[in-house]
Amino acid sequence: DDRIMVFGSTEQLDILQSVDDFLVDGTFKVVPEIFYQLYIVHGIYRGHVVPVLYALLRRKNAVTYQRLINQIVEFAPHWYPRSFMLDFEQACINVLDASFPHIALSG
Repeated sequence: DDRIMVFGSTEQLDILQSVDDFLVDGTFKVVPEIFYQLYIVHGIYRGHVVPVLYALLRRKNAVTYQRLINQIVEFAPHWYPRSFMLDFEQACINVLDASFPHIALSG
């Protein structure tokens, strides 16, 4: 089962769709046992880094990251990111590059 759970308020979704630059990272020690990682999407909003989405993921692979991107786009259809800063998670880098071919990626 490759279940994912995505959390964010209406205000957070509005911020997500109004900013251009994002930082993403996962953490592993704080998640319920049925999940593998908590993945957090931060946006740079009015000069501050603010969390805009939280996602509980069961796997750390391209299929899971693509499902996450698809879910975000479904809930935030006006999301047009310009850049992402992330760790060197190659599966996520590949998905972001394929989903948003004109963005800047840095790790």
